[in-house]
Amino acid sequence: KGTLTYSRNSLSVNGIVQGTIYITVSSADEDAIDDVRDLMKPTAIITTPLNDVVVEKSGTYEMQLETSPSATVAATSASASTATASIVGNKLTITGVAAGYTMVELTVSATGEATSYRTIAVEVTNDGE
Repeated sequence: KGTLTYSRNSLSVNGIVQGTIYITVSSADEDAIDDVRDLMKPTAIITTPLNDVVVEKSGTYEMQLETSPSATVAATSASASTATASIVGNKLTITGVAAGYTMVELTVSATGEATSYRTIAVEVTNDGE
C-alpha cells in the first residue's frame, strides 16, 4: 500500500508497488478529476503463474508465457555463471550452467503502458541430484 499525492502543481508517489491504488479527489472542481485520469495507464503484465525453478546444471527449463496484449518480455539472469535465461516468442528458457542459486528477472513492456517486473528464484543442482 502506498500514497499518491497530486495537485495541479506537483505529484508525489511513496511506497507504491504492484496492486491497487485508490485516488480520492478532495476538490469540488471537476477539472481535477480529469487531470488525475492522465496519471493512470494500463500495465503490461505476465498472466501465467510463475513458480520457483529447479533445473540440473546440464538441463533446461521451458515455459510458454502468456501476457497482456502487445506486451513483450525480456529475461535477465542475476548470475549467468549459474543459469542463463532467454525469451523467444514468449517462451522462457532457463538453462543450468553450474550448481547454485540465482534470480531471473522478467521485464514486461508495451508501448504506451507501464512496465512491470517479475522475478523467479532458480536453483541449479548437479546432474542426477
